[in-house]
Amino acid sequence: MRGPIMILAGRNLSPFTRRCAISLIHAGMSYEMDELNAAQEKEKVQQYNKLGRVPALKLDDGTCLVDSWAILDWIDQTAGPDKALVPASSDARRDVLRLTAYAMGTMEKAVAYFYETGLRPEDKRWKDWGDRLGSQVVDGFTFLEEALGDSEWLHGNRMTQADITTVCAYDFATVRAADLLDGGKRFPKLAAFTDRCNKLEPFAKTNLDPYRG
Repeated sequence: MRGPIMILAGRNLSPFTRRCAISLIHAGMSYEMDELNAAQEKEKVQQYNKLGRVPALKLDDGTCLVDSWAILDWIDQTAGPDKALVPASSDARRDVLRLTAYAMGTMEKAVAYFYETGLRPEDKRWKDWGDRLGSQVVDGFTFLEEALGDSEWLHGNRMTQADITTVCAYDFATVRAADLLDGGKRFPKLAAFTDRCNKLEPFAKTNLDPYRG
């Protein structure tokens, strides 16, 4: 008989949830997905997180971790240094966290931009606020485009959380904020980087194809 297994609550359309899913797969950790839409299924989400937010990770001992930063920290600590996506110490940790923070901030603004310009009723939208959010998304991706340059990864010679979070942010934007990307032409290096990463197993298994179209 199979014992308890971890459950990740949320949908991969949520870039916060997806970065946790990718990190779990990278670490070789088995989990099941409870594909909940936090905006429409609040009571179900509250079974995992009383705030009604995703992602939430229910561990096999019943403990529920909430918010992606806490989930990712637990994954790194459990997976060990060979699989950890953020270095444990030194300047490498500082640099990866700095890049991840830029990617995370851009991700947050892309989600807020979609809420303001895509979900809010048209007669309730605040154009100046939407424009500000859009400019923050563009500025964030501009920074990440320059940080990536012609390198294979944003930091060092292997994938880190900065790469995962950047791809999740950019890929979400291709679905929910595509008008800011000019069909991939505005940030060609990030577009190519995202395409390359999406062919890797952890990204391919969490792809956003179901949400396109």
